[in-house]
Amino acid sequence: MEEGFAHSAEAKEREMGVLLAEKISEIEDLQLVESRLRAQKKKLEQQLDKARQNGGKLRNRFEKDYKDPVKGGAEKKRSKEAFACNGEEARDLPFTA
Repeated sequence: MEEGFAHSAEAKEREMGVLLAEKISEIEDLQLVESRLRAQKKKLEQQLDKARQNGGKLRNRFEKDYKDPVKGGAEKKRSKEAFACNGEEARDLPFTA
């Protein structure tokens, strides 16, 4: 009787060991996925920061080219205003060819 109980306990122990190994493997897989997602998140955050910086540069360039006639943007400024105006206001603007 004791022999059967010992055999049963060993089988149970082996089964628990297999289940434990499976769970450990799942945890390792999840940790790998987590590390990949963290790396991807970091890369996306860097791209977002770069896009924000470039957006500021583009905004500054637009303001320089279209709003500052002193820096050579006078023609662009007038054409931009003419494009944005309705019919009455466009007649008052100087014509640029």
